[in-house]
Amino acid sequence: MDERSISHKGHSIVIRDDQDKAAVTIDGHPVRVFRSDAGYWTPHQAYQRFASLDDLARAVAEITQLPDR
Repeated sequence: MDERSISHKGHSIVIRDDQDKAAVTIDGHPVRVFRSDAGYWTPHQAYQRFASLDDLARAVAEITQLPDR
């Protein structure tokens, strides 16, 4: 399983990509992710398909409120 961490606009993102399952968490909260022939998608951006999980995670982070610190 490939796991990597990135930061985007103040959010902490963890991406896990496996042949069978993809997982994204933003600030510790899981994001529902689906894979199709057209790319990755999420209910947060239901009408958009993303070429990579990184692109999907960044798009969701941009519409996610920053956590209280």
